[in-house]
Amino acid sequence: MICKATETLKTNMVIACVSAMQAKPKIKLRPRFVCKDDNSGIHPRTFIMRWNPEISSHKIVDFEESMENFFERDFYYEWSVFDYQKVRVGDRFFMIKVGNGNTGVVMEGTIISYPFKDEDWSGKGRDVRYVRMSPNCMVR
Repeated sequence: MICKATETLKTNMVIACVSAMQAKPKIKLRPRFVCKDDNSGIHPRTFIMRWNPEISSHKIVDFEESMENFFERDFYYEWSVFDYQKVRVGDRFFMIKVGNGNTGVVMEGTIISYPFKDEDWSGKGRDVRYVRMSPNCMVR
């Protein structure tokens, strides 16, 4: 696994767990996913991107080449997004590899552009929107 912030993530997770064990809430809270505010008043959303190398224009060899370029300055992915009306800069994403073979999370990061229209990756002429994504972690 190649990660830019693995140690920080581990440290933050340990601190969050210790703090949660020590704190005794006065009200009963329903479990849910929460994010720290980025001072904009808008909490980032999380999107799940799917990747099936068997039908995608992005093949396994392309992914492995991207892993070699991971640490280059301004490295990003462009990926099609269905819910493009909901996507904002700063939202989080997880890329899930699906299809035959090993499946699971292969990438995590941040969306760094607003959605934009471009040619359909499948060649079917559909109305497709893309976002640029900056990965924090990539897993082979």
